[in-house]
Amino acid sequence: MNFGFLSIPWFGVELKSETDLTFASTEPKQKTSFEIRLWGWTLVSVPPKAVTGNDRNRTPTTINKGLKRRAQQNRVIEPPTPIRFRPYVCKVSWHTGARAFVSKLFPRYGNYCGPNWSSGKDGGSLVWDKRPIDWLDFCCYCHDIGYDTHDQETLLKADLAFLECLERPHMSTRGDPYIAQFYKIMCTTGLKNILIPYRRHLIKLQYGQPLIDFGWMSYSDGTGTGLSNNVLSYPMVSLMLALERLGSSAVSEDSVDLLDTVKVFDLNGTEIPISNLWKDRKAVVAFARHFGCVFCRKRADYLASKKDVMDKAGAALVLIGPGSIEQAKTFVEQTKFKGEVYADPSHSSYDALRFVSGVTTTFTPKAGLKIIQLYMEGYRQDWKLSFEEDTVKRGGWQQGGILVAGPGKKNILYIHKDKEAGDDPEIEDILKACCS
Repeated sequence: MNFGFLSIPWFGVELKSETDLTFASTEPKQKTSFEIRLWGWTLVSVPPKAVTGNDRNRTPTTINKGLKRRAQQNRVIEPPTPIRFRPYVCKVSWHTGARAFVSKLFPRYGNYCGPNWSSGKDGGSLVWDKRPIDWLDFCCYCHDIGYDTHDQETLLKADLAFLECLERPHMSTRGDPYIAQFYKIMCTTGLKNILIPYRRHLIKLQYGQPLIDFGWMSYSDGTGTGLSNNVLSYPMVSLMLALERLGSSAVSEDSVDLLDTVKVFDLNGTEIPISNLWKDRKAVVAFARHFGCVFCRKRADYLASKKDVMDKAGAALVLIGPGSIEQAKTFVEQTKFKGEVYADPSHSSYDALRFVSGVTTTFTPKAGLKIIQLYMEGYRQDWKLSFEEDTVKRGGWQQGGILVAGPGKKNILYIHKDKEAGDDPEIEDILKACCS
């Protein structure tokens, strides 16, 4: 797909300079020109040629440089002519059913950025008759044209061209800057980590190529052909699963030591060492993805519903979010959360506990189905909070977890690390750790 869009006005077109005014000047040492006249009319005029021992033949200088410079300074630059836009009629229909519903959860940008969003119309219009508003919208427009097919190789080319388009530096936008930044980060991360690898795998399958080569873990058939079955043995799979469970349910000594250096802020802006939250008491600490997250609003209600049980056991209910104090206040006002709320602007607690982060842990089939369920229950994402700088600069891909600790700074009783968005543990496991 051709992305020669850099020649359009939105991307810094170099204007063609107008013809400069020049004036002839008479030089005293200039030779008389040779002319042929007929009844007073000049038929041919040949300028003299200045010849020196070192120079080649050249015409005399007839430009008044001072007047030329003044004309350039006073020149009025006319705006560039807008590029001609030709409407496009797509052939492949847009998403329907559950995918169409999930697409409504994403914000829209311009006339073409957003799933099932084309020509500024929701539901996927087949006629694209609106001009993109800026370079980002034009990238989405060209990507949509490239996606007007079912051929995987063509779709991969469209994704690669889209990624190249998004990574162009110093491109200005005309729409909402927060949504533009979110879309650029979301699409770039999604293309690199999900779509492009996924389509490359599909193309390999089409051509019968192996998807994975485990090298030393593969089994050779002994024929010397280098063929392998690319299948891990059962003990290896069991070991990998065991390590995964261990990594998601244990806290290393290094993490405990790092927590002693972590500071969080209460709603009044007071800085508090995070380990003080469970130094002299038992605490159930929920780590939110971010303060605008729809999953975190559900988690807050999910834990608050058992607060009476926690109170009887002397366990405090705490929620920490990666964001600003103002975001934390807005979260409390919106959710009426019954527990304590703290802000971690530096994400240092998330780094210390090694909570996962990434687009592949955010956009999963399970998370998509849970979003539909939560919207049907009445929960909503706060997009304004989601697009604020404290969230957007990290991409919004941070995952959280739940910690039960105390009394004692290093007394970690239970931890759950979310593997994906909306990965809530069983409430019975939390109550068993804090209230038994």
